[in-house]
Amino acid sequence: MNNIDIEKMKREIKVKVGGTVVFCGLLFTLMGCGKTVVDTTVEQQPTQTIETTIDDPVVDVPVVEPTADVSDNTTVEPEADEFADATFVQTGENSYTLHVDCPDNSNAPEIQQTIDRCYNDLWSEMLGVSPNLVNAVMTNGLNSPDGRLFDYDLYKNVVINMTDCDGFNHNYVITDDPTQYQNDESYVPLWDLSYTNDGMVTPHCCIACTVILKDSIKQTNGNLSLAFIRLYYGDDKFNQWMQECVTATGMTKEEICARYDADFVSQYDALGLVDASCADDVLQYVDGDIAITQFNDSGAVISTTTYTIQRDKTYGSK
Repeated sequence: MNNIDIEKMKREIKVKVGGTVVFCGLLFTLMGCGKTVVDTTVEQQPTQTIETTIDDPVVDVPVVEPTADVSDNTTVEPEADEFADATFVQTGENSYTLHVDCPDNSNAPEIQQTIDRCYNDLWSEMLGVSPNLVNAVMTNGLNSPDGRLFDYDLYKNVVINMTDCDGFNHNYVITDDPTQYQNDESYVPLWDLSYTNDGMVTPHCCIACTVILKDSIKQTNGNLSLAFIRLYYGDDKFNQWMQECVTATGMTKEEICARYDADFVSQYDALGLVDASCADDVLQYVDGDIAITQFNDSGAVISTTTYTIQRDKTYGSK
């Protein structure tokens, strides 16, 4: 629309508004000019004085209850902490404390024996698991009655994808037939899983332990105690065991993983699916803090989560 159109519209609006005013004025004038003759003589009425009393207006004032005095003498009780008995406690963005009920055997001589026989340091650091944790798992395995780490068959042909500190992304798989994976360079078949009481433990065994351990930590949202149960009993039995706790407590799996340990969950293990003591059996050999590191495809560190062991647990003590 151009300027001329706008001015025209303004004039039309003025005419319409002005017409309305004039019309109203004419209408008012005609109403006072009818043919009927009206007697306009008004008889004088005696003057009367009317006294009126006007009461003060009544105003509704809202009733305000007196505010309770919360002076320094008043004590406000805090609400009860629903998770006061938590044994897995987040203390920072990437830091946790594990309250455990196990002896401190972090200086046991068998730990050095494990280090002398295995290749843990090399593979644990490459895959982002602190050596003290892998050494503890391997030491517990070497000192088990059958001298075996865990049942590798629970993870046979299960593909675990992981990126190492060099930025290489691999599909690790435990197999008794490595030839079926050797044509695909993205696969690392782990097949020589010797774990005996004499000689060196094979590198494949050490890699498999580290890979499955780190994947178990991932699958339990970073909860080490619960990760050991998955490591030893496999994913199917672990999920069934966790579901018993979910059903009994009304909490989600994520809520349980964020606060509690294996002993807590085992309270609801009506089917006797696992022996939760295997978690403390591992943690007794841990010396110092534990670190779990994630890498991106260029080998740079994405995050490092630190775990501190506190051997002071009273909940569910054995």
